[in-house]
Amino acid sequence: KESDEIFPCPASLKKNVQFWKDVFTRYYTYQVVLHDRDDLDIRFVIIDFKKEFSGKKYGKRQKRTVINKYKEKYSAILSRLEKYKGTGAELSGDARRVFKMFKDVKAGNKFRRAKRNIRAQGGLKDRFRKSLALRGKYIEKIHEILREEGLPVEISALCHVESSFNTLARSKYGAAGIWQFTRSTGRHYLRVSYSVDERKSPYLSTYAVAKLFKGNYEELRSWPLTILEIGRASCRER
Repeated sequence: KESDEIFPCPASLKKNVQFWKDVFTRYYTYQVVLHDRDDLDIRFVIIDFKKEFSGKKYGKRQKRTVINKYKEKYSAILSRLEKYKGTGAELSGDARRVFKMFKDVKAGNKFRRAKRNIRAQGGLKDRFRKSLALRGKYIEKIHEILREEGLPVEISALCHVESSFNTLARSKYGAAGIWQFTRSTGRHYLRVSYSVDERKSPYLSTYAVAKLFKGNYEELRSWPLTILEIGRASCRER
């Protein structure tokens, strides 16, 4: 497919791509995946807050407490495995399960390193479903603009990640709209003031994104690198 030529997936990234597919299509926002930061195939546990709180309401602080509890649990298991010299036959329960996860990892310090690499990632399945519904309202015109400006239409998928296609989305750093333009970058291409904020227009902001992307692509000649560089620049602004 043409999209595979524009955005090829190297073999080294396939596990990472599958992980993020699962985040968007398998795990819900009330779930958190506790995983290894380096090897995304290693998923220690799926924390389900509905079960943790028996269907009752909970807040961010309560979620963090539960996540930390599980991090401590698996850190303790990894500490035990760090000193373990057996074949795994004597192990049971979660210790045995975790030991098997690392059976193909050759590094001698794999369990010590894994303790530092425990990371929590929230699911997005239900949010992604909602964004697909919102996408339907705008995508035809967005694709038309991208084609008109000579950009691959696959770039529109970034709106799922940036804003879930919510035109009123605003980040804690002040980025706004479906493309999440910051004020400083947005002002190069759009009217951004207290009275008018064109970042909220799905179509004007798409024209603006096209200009931003084309300028970077002319220098890099690679769409994946262009997206990466714009993402890095956005992070530096924030």
